[in-house]
Amino acid sequence: MTTRPLRLSQEALTQFQHSLDTENEGSVPPRRRLGSVSTRRSSRDQTQEHLHSRALVRRGSVVEHRSSTVQRLWRQGSRISFSGLQLQQPVREEELRLENTYRTGPEPGERFSSVKTQQVLQSVLDGFLSGVSYSPENAGAMSRTLAELLRARLKTVSPARYKLVCLALVGQPGQGQSLRVTSRALICPHTDDHATAVFQNQSLFAVAVAYGVYWE
Repeated sequence: MTTRPLRLSQEALTQFQHSLDTENEGSVPPRRRLGSVSTRRSSRDQTQEHLHSRALVRRGSVVEHRSSTVQRLWRQGSRISFSGLQLQQPVREEELRLENTYRTGPEPGERFSSVKTQQVLQSVLDGFLSGVSYSPENAGAMSRTLAELLRARLKTVSPARYKLVCLALVGQPGQGQSLRVTSRALICPHTDDHATAVFQNQSLFAVAVAYGVYWE
C-alpha cells in the first residue's frame, strides 16, 4: 500500500507562514554573527587608527626636527626660508676684499675739478644762508651743519677715489673791521686740488673751503 503526500491547501500554508512570522517577532536575533561582524569592523578601524597615529608621529618628528633646525639657525644669525633651507648670506662690507688695482693716480677725465667744486660751494651757501641772521648762540651749530651739507653735496659730483675735506666759517661783519681766512694742506699738485666760496649779507658772512685728496 503506497502513501501519497497530501497537498496542503492555500489556507493552511497561509496560517503556517503567519505562525512563523509571529514566532520571529518575539525572538532575539543571533548575536554571534553580529559580534563577528562588529569585531571585524573594529579591528579594521583600529588598524587604520594605528597607521594614522604612526603617520602623525612621523609628521610630528619631521616638524619638530625642522623647528629645531630653524631655531638653531636663528640663534646663529643665519637667514632661512619658509621650507627650513638656509639661504645665502649677504657679504658684509668689512668682509669684502677687492683685488689690488695698483693705481697711483686718477684716470683721464676723473681729476678733481676746482671750478665745478667752487660752483657747488657757492650755490649751497647762497641757498642755505639766504635770509638768515647771525646769532652768537647758533653760530657754532650753523658752521657744523653747513660743513656737513657741503660735503654731502660734493659727494654727488666728486670723481671716484677722492676723499673730501670741507671747512665752514660763519661770523658777523663789523664796521671798520676786516678778516682774513687762511688754510694749509699737504696735497699733491698733480692729483689734488681745492676750492673756496664766500657769502655775505647785512647780518653775517660765511667762508667755505673744500679739498679733494686722491685716495690710492
